[in-house]
Amino acid sequence: GRGGRGGRGPRVPRPREMDVLANYFKCKLRDDLSWYMYEAEINDAYRKRKVDKDGNEVKDENGRKILVYEVSRSKDGKKCRLDEEKEGLQTLRRRILGKLTEQLQKNIGGDAAVGYDGGANVYGSQQLVFDTSEDEVMAQIAEQGHGIYGPSDPGGENGSASKNPVRKKIIYGKFYVAVKPSCDDGDEDSDRVKNKWYEILLKYIKVIPVSKILSDPNSNSADFDSVQKALNVINKTTLTKTLTCFGKNPRHFYFPEKDQPSLCGDSFSRYWRGNNIDHAPFVGYTENTIICSGSQVYTKSDVRIKFLLKDKYPNNMPIPVLDPNRGTIAGVSIGDFNSPVPHHDREKVELAIRRLTMKVEYIKPPFSAEKFKEMKEKGLSNQKIESFRKIVRKNVTMKKDKDTQVGIKWAADDPSIHSFPTQPKKRHGENQEIDPPPITHTVASYFLETYGIRLKYPKMPMVCTGKGPRSVYEWFPIEFIFQSFGKMKNSNSPNQVQEVLHFFDKNNGSSLVRKVEELTNHQRVSENQRTFQNHFGIVKSFEAISLKAKVLEEPILKFKDTSVEINDGSWNLRNVKFDSPATMASFGVVDFTNRGGGLGRGTKFLSNILKSCRKHGMDLPFDVNPRDEVSVVEKIAFAGNICHIKESFSNAVEKAKDFFWYDDFGFFSKQKIWHKTRALKFGDGKSTWEDVLLIPPDVLLISPPHKSMKQVGVIPRIGPSHTVQHNGTTTEVRLMVGAMINNKKELVDPFDLVYDGNNHLSIVRDKKGKEISRKLITYVKDIYQLRDGTRVDDFEDLRPYNIVTEDLLQPISIIFAFLPDDSKRNYDEIKYMSHSKFGIPSQCIVKYQKFESRPEQYCSNIALKINSKLSNSSNNARAWKTTYNIQGSEGDVGITWLNEKAPTLVLGFSISHELGEGTKSIIVGTVALDPGCMQFAQATSIQTKSNIIRNEIMEELTQTLVDHFTVHTGFSISRVLVYRDGVSEGDFDCVLKNECKAIRNVCYKNRPSAIHEACEDCPPITFIVCQAQHNIRIVPKRAELRHGNVFSGTCVDSKILDVKDSLLTATKDVPREPSRCFEDPRDDGYDFLLTSQGGLKGTSKPVMYRVLLNENVVWRPQGEFSSKGSPLTKEKLQLCTFHMAFQYGTATKAVRDVPVVKYSKRLAGQMMGYCSFMERSGEVQRNEQVLDKIEGDRNRFVSTEPNKANHPNNILHRLSPYDYKSGVIRSPAFPHNSA
Repeated sequence: GRGGRGGRGPRVPRPREMDVLANYFKCKLRDDLSWYMYEAEINDAYRKRKVDKDGNEVKDENGRKILVYEVSRSKDGKKCRLDEEKEGLQTLRRRILGKLTEQLQKNIGGDAAVGYDGGANVYGSQQLVFDTSEDEVMAQIAEQGHGIYGPSDPGGENGSASKNPVRKKIIYGKFYVAVKPSCDDGDEDSDRVKNKWYEILLKYIKVIPVSKILSDPNSNSADFDSVQKALNVINKTTLTKTLTCFGKNPRHFYFPEKDQPSLCGDSFSRYWRGNNIDHAPFVGYTENTIICSGSQVYTKSDVRIKFLLKDKYPNNMPIPVLDPNRGTIAGVSIGDFNSPVPHHDREKVELAIRRLTMKVEYIKPPFSAEKFKEMKEKGLSNQKIESFRKIVRKNVTMKKDKDTQVGIKWAADDPSIHSFPTQPKKRHGENQEIDPPPITHTVASYFLETYGIRLKYPKMPMVCTGKGPRSVYEWFPIEFIFQSFGKMKNSNSPNQVQEVLHFFDKNNGSSLVRKVEELTNHQRVSENQRTFQNHFGIVKSFEAISLKAKVLEEPILKFKDTSVEINDGSWNLRNVKFDSPATMASFGVVDFTNRGGGLGRGTKFLSNILKSCRKHGMDLPFDVNPRDEVSVVEKIAFAGNICHIKESFSNAVEKAKDFFWYDDFGFFSKQKIWHKTRALKFGDGKSTWEDVLLIPPDVLLISPPHKSMKQVGVIPRIGPSHTVQHNGTTTEVRLMVGAMINNKKELVDPFDLVYDGNNHLSIVRDKKGKEISRKLITYVKDIYQLRDGTRVDDFEDLRPYNIVTEDLLQPISIIFAFLPDDSKRNYDEIKYMSHSKFGIPSQCIVKYQKFESRPEQYCSNIALKINSKLSNSSNNARAWKTTYNIQGSEGDVGITWLNEKAPTLVLGFSISHELGEGTKSIIVGTVALDPGCMQFAQATSIQTKSNIIRNEIMEELTQTLVDHFTVHTGFSISRVLVYRDGVSEGDFDCVLKNECKAIRNVCYKNRPSAIHEACEDCPPITFIVCQAQHNIRIVPKRAELRHGNVFSGTCVDSKILDVKDSLLTATKDVPREPSRCFEDPRDDGYDFLLTSQGGLKGTSKPVMYRVLLNENVVWRPQGEFSSKGSPLTKEKLQLCTFHMAFQYGTATKAVRDVPVVKYSKRLAGQMMGYCSFMERSGEVQRNEQVLDKIEGDRNRFVSTEPNKANHPNNILHRLSPYDYKSGVIRSPAFPHNSA
């Protein structure tokens, strides 16, 4: 569910369980069911007349010529095969196999059925009888020494020469079919497309004993996979015939255009009301078959919407690529069609045409009277003769010409661009022995000379569509080219996305599942599907399955003084102070909102944000009256130029330094206060961060420090602040403030002096140094005091005792960036500057204009983000802490199971892949640093694109995260919980063997000495894959909530889970060593579906948690913590995962993913954006040297600057709030992960 107006409504009591519907449809299979699996090889073929050895035509007994089939071969003698893996050939393969099915049904009978989806495998409901004569078999063996199907056919008992006719017929079959290569038989232009012959070789693979596999408790995973693959292919067969689908292994099927208005309803009505729009959203559905718990078979279906290109307008007129009415070519505006396309538009035009599937069509002039009479004498009708005038090329795309390696040329009448020779025909009466000289033509002159067609726009481009019927590359003027029905690329504009979301908003919750039922039971599909599936012994229900779901208990969120009420996974920040607020020591502002230059409205809005930060308890760098705040912010803010983000960001940082560190505006000196920050102190081989007050250079009596040398003086909390020349000696003194308090003179330490905008106040502290009150004082003067308390009034020289450079100061706390729009490119560059160049957290603010009249909630949400970004190991800042009231654990702080006294390492890993042909993957790991999972550290790396994280990278990332954890907590790890995002089922084994092993290796290396001496074991690991990219819908059977979705915390852990959950249990290979084991756990699987988030709009989508390994339910924690933990049962794992969803520190709602995964996904996406920016800016160059020889397969970028480190070392910092190597708090130069 997505956010939206209207809220969640009044709180509804949460049930412990609820009735839900899932988009699963049960399939009953006949008893004693078996299917037959074949492999289909399809090759180009042709038909020719049979000749004898002397080259004479062979005729049959009736004198008719005998036709034979031959396979087309390439120049090197290989068969021209239709590769089942090549996406563009899948539709043609399906067309060929459909024609084959018709032949087989004639041979076998009407009850035979063949299942196919265009891939390599074909399934028969019964044995397919192959009609191959024994004479042909023996002749082939005698001639070539092997069977008729090539060298792989032995031609013996086990091949095509088998004496057993049944075996021979089962093993091999060869067929020839003729189909239209570029369109279906029912296409309106099918009569203008010639049939082409193809050879099909069917090779018998095996019998699949379906019933036996499903009923046998000893069936293994491979057996179930073979049945499930067959089910999917069989289920898709009728869908590929009746609906539109694309690509190999299709899963999405779309209804024809004539059905769309009724299926879309009002959501997309503008596309079907006669408007001349060349594309439209097509409603369809996805469908795949799965085997679930108890070997029950279900089809899983979901609504699918995709924008597709239409081939005709509603008035039935074809859609031209060159549209003179709109002045466009493929949607790109062109000013003048009578002159060549301007050079600056050519790249856009070429790209737009390359994305299209097209149809070429033009009409030749009428036939001569003689030719017309000849055709009539052959019995052709006038309509048929007229159809011969139309030349058609169906479903073509732009191809590169073999000679020129270009697919588009920019004028059809320019011989310097394209010309070709033609041999003119000899005319009647000419000397037939002498060839006339060839004529050189342009495309324009060729059509005029040959067909009498004068081009309307000869200056416009022409497009190469590949080889034509004569096996030569064909070029056509663009005015002959029309748009074909097909996929629309880049169909994700904001308007299109909003329209699709509006459709799903109207069809949400249980309405969505009912929509799925409507689509799957549509008359265009259901009747054919029922009949076809019945041949294979399948009876499918068209009613969605009903389930019982658990509703997990919500946690309790406690702020500083109060708890908040959670309403379906959501809460607000009204009138609460953060549990542990952060300190914003300083800030900078860069305002990009005024495109004309100068500061925009964003700068004025910042005072609302600062006010909200104060309200929630955060410490700000100064306290002034609200009326003065805007003027102060204006002194700090820098008017940025969105075209020069780096320079603007840098200037904002420098301006903030000038204000806070160097007091260039005199703000602190006028108020008689000192700016408070932190500085790095070295001593005893250690470095620590300490609070200090700054002494700006321009208020010193003498120098140094110098601003030009980036130096400032600092006053520590304890010890001398200055040195003075007194009585001829250098003496250490401390600065104190002489003040009047109730007409009494008192000395106030500068750390206890504050200014509220009107008056000075003195902080009163208890013995532990905690503030208990503030007193009004009158500032008198600065006083310098010796260690014994003696005042020094007369001195010749004064200088700071401690002088530091900028690099030892805590950097500017945060930069506020006000952006003019939500452009991702601008956002990526801002974050790149924040993370990599300057190491300063940033807060981007875009849509503040909507909230200027009522900014409270918006600003509270920003304050929440700021508090999270400024969190580090010294302030442990967090907005709330979590407790829960589960029986036996009332009031425990932290996340269930994680808050036990056994230190638990919680890791989350995610991969972001470069789109298209990109070669890199960004990997991010996140570790939770506290039992409440509110503080995190991260590590990042980069590799060649792969779904599996390389071993050495996984070990490096895990080691970094383990170091962060041990430094932050002071404990060694005793158990591990890992969430891994973005793994498909086919990669489960690789993930366990590689990634989990790498984590175990790191844990083994980091064992504490006590464990190392005691045993060789490592901390137990639970490894979970989070699958969010699926089409599972869990909706309430009866809506109880306003938004129509299930409750936050709805959990399904039975019935529809994959059968592998019980086959591949997460504990079966874990050794049962009595000395370290809990009681023997249940081995019935741990997978579950969890909807953590509450809904507002649309339909809430659960996450599927696949538990690959769960040692924590078997083994006790390691070492001294062995008695301090409990087993991680299915119930505890579900509750732990759900409660973690409430710990995403920048949102007041439960999030869909666990935070360790969500933070990883977010940073991985940001890093990918940084890489794109660096390529565009030229900071790194992208070339063929992507792989570094030393790193093996590790992806590298090459810097364009000499002597620079390679890209990953430049940018992929270990983003953490502290430095694990030195054991101290890092400055925000390496900020919190949410920056």
